[in-house]
This record gives sequence, structure tokens and C-alpha cells, in this order.
Amino acid sequence: MNSPNNFSEEENANKSLFLNEEQSDILFKVEGKIIPAHKSILTKKSRYFANLFKSGMVESRQQIIEMNDFEEQIFKGFALFLPPF
Repeated sequence: MNSPNNFSEEENANKSLFLNEEQSDILFKVEGKIIPAHKSILTKKSRYFANLFKSGMVESRQQIIEMNDFEEQIFKGFALFLPPF
């Protein structure tokens, strides 16, 4: 059942974890700002990130991934509200 803010419990849990630096296992650098995230959440919700993290590419081995094609607020919204694939 959705909570009063129309997000499921899982979405609320993901949202509370999203910017939690202490528990994150990956960082994104967007417009010079560091945005903490979780590989498991991104992998579950995005084929792009699932493929990126298992690709063996340089980004898959880095602790900080630079996202040069995004504005900070757009990246946060994109990563936070990705629908599951």
C-alpha cells in the first residue's frame, strides 16, 4: 500500500538511503558536487547502471563516477525516481 506521499515503502526506503553518505557504496560527481548512491538500488532499477557496474569499464571500478551530461538536480531526480526495468 502506498504511503500518504504516494510512494511505496520501498521507494521511501530508497529515497532515505539515496543521499546517505555513510551507507553509500558509490559516489557521483555532478557539476562539481558529490552525490552518494547505492549500486544495488541503481542496478535493480536501471539496466544502464546494471550494465555499467558489471562491464569492467573504468567507471565500474571507480569510487567516484563523473556524470558530465547532467545538471545536479536533474541527476538526483533521474536516479531517485528511476522505474524498475
